[in-house]
Amino acid sequence: MSANDTLRLSWLQPEINLVREAINANKIVLGICLGAQLIAKALGAKVYAAACKKIGWFPVHNIAEAHPLFVGLPFVFVPFHWHGETLDLPEGGARLAETGAVPNQAFAYGSRVLGLQFHIEATQKSIQALVENAADEIGSGPFEQSPATILAGVSHYQSLRPLLNQVLLNLTRSTGEGT
Repeated sequence: MSANDTLRLSWLQPEINLVREAINANKIVLGICLGAQLIAKALGAKVYAAACKKIGWFPVHNIAEAHPLFVGLPFVFVPFHWHGETLDLPEGGARLAETGAVPNQAFAYGSRVLGLQFHIEATQKSIQALVENAADEIGSGPFEQSPATILAGVSHYQSLRPLLNQVLLNLTRSTGEGT
């Protein structure tokens, strides 16, 4: 699905509105993949088809190591990707991570809102479920790994949990709620 599917999916616009309300109420908001796109839409940024899909295990470059929401994350890490869309940074947003093919891989909006285009929350079970139920979305693009390659690399997910924990800690620390 797409953050732009508001006419097809009746629940999507209320979800975007809820995200906007949470941001305006100064709540902590973390959006992953579609969630990042919903944050971007809620903040008035454009979501659109990327030049190429990104499906599989691909490195991401942390370009904002000093940003409070990315402190403690390595310069390069390999999360799981499954997206065909990208987003523009919302006005006032800061890009935190990038790849050559999809520059806006992570962004912050202040110290309470974080959008991640990649799947830092992926588990072996969630990856297997995606491959089993959505492998028909995989084409032959330069950043689309075969189901076999994705499953062969599933051990990467073990490196994601400490990154997710660090991001969550950073979100709560930056707001004074995790201290």
